Amino acid sequence: MVALAACGPARSEGSGDATASTTPTASSKPFEGMTPRQIHTRATAETGAAIFKKVRGRSGVEGNTGSLELAFARTDCAGSITLSGMGMLQVHATKKVVYTKSDADTWRNLLGESDTENDVLVRRLAGQWVKTSATSEYAKASAFGCELHDPAFLFEEPKAPGISRGGATTVGGQPAITLTYPHRDGGTVTEYVATQGRPYLLRLTKTGPEQADITYYDFETTNPLPPPSAGEVVAIGGS
Repeated sequence: MVALAACGPARSEGSGDATASTTPTASSKPFEGMTPRQIHTRATAETGAAIFKKVRGRSGVEGNTGSLELAFARTDCAGSITLSGMGMLQVHATKKVVYTKSDADTWRNLLGESDTENDVLVRRLAGQWVKTSATSEYAKASAFGCELHDPAFLFEEPKAPGISRGGATTVGGQPAITLTYPHRDGGTVTEYVATQGRPYLLRLTKTGPEQADITYYDFETTNPLPPPSAGEVVAIGGS
């Protein structure tokens, strides 16, 4: 899952002033009186706190690329994750249990060299939902992208010269402003923050040796994420 961590899995420490301003409304001067760092902190907090949201994106590092499309209901998530050379993995994850589903080719890539034992596993697991404890190493790797429910997962807290505010733009038709700052590898991170309604992080891009383009959307559009039915599930790893 390295490719999906292209921005670096580091928590944003914040500045303790995430509530420095009320929620912005449509105006000619959104976030008036707020510093770029305060806007970044507020957007990260608001996006992480959203009960329901969706995220889609792609990333790449050192020739490894990946893409994902996930929906979140609080910390539960469901959707698909694709990694170059590995295939697509469907996932439904909660804090306690992770379900995954892959085709035969993906399982062969995951298990490695073909032998009798692996061939038996491929036949047993291909096309089935596999249930594992969320604490297992397989589950942690499979559900890695689900950490995106909290966008702080993406950030390395910017250091001097810090964050710069750019001009007005739109993301999917929604008005936004941009924030930019340098990444440790010499690349540039650009955040797109909504200027109408709640100041959600709508998009994040990363250029340089590590690349990423992540979009958040469909905030607070209530939609349950039911787990696979019992008849579709094969339990492994002591689940």
